[in-house]
Amino acid sequence: MDRYMGCFDLLFVRRGMLPIQEENQAFQVVAGQTLLLWPHRHHWGTGKFSDDMVLYWLHFDVAQTGQLPPSKQFQIEEKVDVPQYATVTRPDVLESYFRRFLDDQATGCLQPHSASLLVNLMLCEIARPPVEQVGTGQKAVLAGQALAYIRAHLHMSLTASFVAEQMGYQGDYLNRVFQQTYHHTLTHEIHLSRMGYARWLLLHSSQSIKEIALSCGFSDANYFARLFKRYEGVTAVNFRRLHAQAEVNYD
Repeated sequence: MDRYMGCFDLLFVRRGMLPIQEENQAFQVVAGQTLLLWPHRHHWGTGKFSDDMVLYWLHFDVAQTGQLPPSKQFQIEEKVDVPQYATVTRPDVLESYFRRFLDDQATGCLQPHSASLLVNLMLCEIARPPVEQVGTGQKAVLAGQALAYIRAHLHMSLTASFVAEQMGYQGDYLNRVFQQTYHHTLTHEIHLSRMGYARWLLLHSSQSIKEIALSCGFSDANYFARLFKRYEGVTAVNFRRLHAQAEVNYD
């Protein structure tokens, strides 16, 4: 498209790469990144993208007074700085907000107040600092390494003590360092990361619930199902059905 918009346009690439330009600034938005296009600025595509690209976009307005804020960011209620171009820390969470928005819109349940809340949640998620900025110092680095290990080995039968052993630390010490940085335990992080991966598989794969459980490191599919419902509030089957509104374009 080659156009001017009278409102903000939020783009979120889930797969592939989107080449686009706004005024004199070129962007290549890749998977896991977002771009905010500003009102009354010229933007256009600068190249072809692959047929399998997955892209969400949303038009919205922001009630503001006075001059527009600096071009690289703006503020939500003068508290949260939202970058124009960002790599999202939790892309699966941001995608869930887009899918909720689409599902509510498609079923006629989207009201102005709930739409505003969802958009604000999206913007807050974009503004969320990257993992490496959560803490500082050697302990924060160690906690980040533990987090990286967990997310790289979700298919294994992970426990907090196993992660600590593999990293060469005492379990109590590593768990204490992790809590100081991320404000929850290693065990809780293992569950959170597994549920995040499970959500992604439910949305983007045709695997059965049992296969997804195994992919997330659960040998017992029933235990996985109970844990998923505890964390997500719905069963895995209903989660997949609820978020089935995909590849549908709305303005």
